[in-house]
Amino acid sequence: VVKTTSYSIVRRITDVYECPRCDGSVKGTPKTDNILENTVVDPLMLADILNSKFNMGVPLYRQERLFKEQGLKITRHLMSALIMYVGKRIIDNLEPVLEEEVFKMPLINADETPMKVIRLCDEDGNRKAPDSRDNSFIIGRIGVDDNGSPGYSIFTFSDNRRNQTIADLFDGYPGLVQTDGLSGYTFAEKNCSFTHIGCLVHARRKCIEASEGRTKGVAVEMKKRYARIFHVEGEWEDRRGTLGKEDFVKGRKAALLPLFEDMKSWLEEVVRQAEESGAENERRTSVAISYFLDRYDELTRFLDHYCANSNNNRAEQFIRKWIIDYNNFLFCITETGADVSAFFFSLIASCRNFGINPTDYLAHLFLNCNRIKNGDREAWRAMLPGKCKLDDVVELRKKI
Repeated sequence: VVKTTSYSIVRRITDVYECPRCDGSVKGTPKTDNILENTVVDPLMLADILNSKFNMGVPLYRQERLFKEQGLKITRHLMSALIMYVGKRIIDNLEPVLEEEVFKMPLINADETPMKVIRLCDEDGNRKAPDSRDNSFIIGRIGVDDNGSPGYSIFTFSDNRRNQTIADLFDGYPGLVQTDGLSGYTFAEKNCSFTHIGCLVHARRKCIEASEGRTKGVAVEMKKRYARIFHVEGEWEDRRGTLGKEDFVKGRKAALLPLFEDMKSWLEEVVRQAEESGAENERRTSVAISYFLDRYDELTRFLDHYCANSNNNRAEQFIRKWIIDYNNFLFCITETGADVSAFFFSLIASCRNFGINPTDYLAHLFLNCNRIKNGDREAWRAMLPGKCKLDDVVELRKKI
């Protein structure tokens, strides 16, 4: 009965339509665990779209062209909408447990890179210039296991890289953090519980800049000494896995620490002679010397830990992968889009670290995440790469 202000309309339905082969009861479509149910894209297709974008560097507009060549009308707007829909559904549940797994690892390599977000405002509500280098950043934290192999990784979008922002990302982490010379990490070490390890490659870069175009001098001699340290370390890295962990750490430290101490003593003597003579070293040479001496403890700290080495190349390699992808899709429109992009890049990077096919993992996630309740941390943790079996995706592929 439908009532209005002046009259009522009564509709009576007497005919019942039913299938003659059924028992006569009305059956609704059961809800599935597939988050993409009732959309035009299945889990494998969306997983492949994400893998193509964040692993192969193929932006959505190029994928749209490829679909069109196959006679499929899958527009980049549809792909973007589905990525945002799925990302917003799972990011609040899966990202926290991913960060917890990263924090369980003994070492984190960290690095950051600028990115462009079109619709982004500062704290005062003023719109940031998209082309500004301080518009926003992606900060990567690469977890490293006891054997020195990369594991769970997480990339976080931030509209700044101020000291407190960096410190917040490592709040509560008790392990080792290896980074470049950004001041935010020094601040974070003083206000957090982790131990900071420096990067010898960044220290050497100062020396390379100072020795450019020169054939002799302090900077040239520094470069030779850095080369000797890296050469000996490389010889020991080749022996990783062939010795016990304690033997490896003791042997590497016995071989490398004298080289560091000799370089430190020599540079201190160079500084002393310059002060006594009143002559100053060339500015870039002074910077290279100060960088090494001021960070000597951080640069040699890796010698006491099996999982660490002298450089932060792990993080830089992952950040470089993001930059390659980012150079293809150029920007994110909104802050939410940047969050979702960084989140899916985290999952794909973690899959690569564990030797898992990212497409199969993401398809499994999309097939099963609808059954997990919000806030059920352990159930979401079981959906992380390396913690779930992908048998259902194998069966799904057989049906295609």
